[in-house]
Amino acid sequence: MATFVPVLGVKLIVRGTNQGRPQSFSLWAGKAVPIAPAYADLTGLAAAVGGALTGNAFLADFAASLAITGVEAHDASAERGPSATYPLALVGTAATANPNATAAKVFLTPAGSAAFRRPSQVYLPALPASATGTADQSDTLTAAYIAASQTFIGTLQAAIASVGTFELVAVSKYFNAAPRGTALMAPVATIVTRPTVATQIRRQRRVHRTGA
Repeated sequence: MATFVPVLGVKLIVRGTNQGRPQSFSLWAGKAVPIAPAYADLTGLAAAVGGALTGNAFLADFAASLAITGVEAHDASAERGPSATYPLALVGTAATANPNATAAKVFLTPAGSAAFRRPSQVYLPALPASATGTADQSDTLTAAYIAASQTFIGTLQAAIASVGTFELVAVSKYFNAAPRGTALMAPVATIVTRPTVATQIRRQRRVHRTGA
């Protein structure tokens, strides 16, 4: 079993299904001076991100096979910390889907990131055919999709920042393959989508097994 590493912040998970299978992507929220969140922080963050998703223009860049059912906010400072859920009933509107295991990988890099060996990553699911400009599942994302995905994460970053003094943060739980006593957090400075299609097969197996 993996070692639990406390994060003095909030893990936000956007949950749903794609092509009938569980699907999610997650973000981290924290403060400049890390502190365990209050329950009101959890409800506020879940509602803020849920509100930013509702009516978001990027729903047109999710395949219609995607259904978003809610946003969960978890107190990550404790192994079994409290959580809050903001229910949603949203769907993508792009007509044709790429295979379920494909995704867009978005890198979230903090400023002065020397302590981070690699940036945090978000896998955006339900890639439509329009994201690659072809129905033949090209492995290259279009410039329009890349720009839209970066703007999308930026809107969620702004939603997080609307709650108290929270910020979208990158998180590092390990150093030289060893678990940290407490995770390192730093505000995200740049949002960059990788131009080639990513696969999330290993991640999906974990989602199906643990729900995380």
